[in-house]
Amino acid sequence: MLTDRPFGSLIREDKPTKDLWGILDRHAKPITFDAIRIKLASPEKIRGWSHGEVKKPETIN
Repeated sequence: MLTDRPFGSLIREDKPTKDLWGILDRHAKPITFDAIRIKLASPEKIRGWSHGEVKKPETIN
């Protein structure tokens, strides 16, 4: 069966799709909050997130 959902185009309703839409529909309502805090990470913390090495030049950007 095909159905039109608010999130996009027509999709086929099968079990995995129904499960996915159940999750999306549950989170479709806006979340209200009073404030948000954004902090910058220190250079040391950012370096701590990195690992490995660049092996292909196209992955640099």
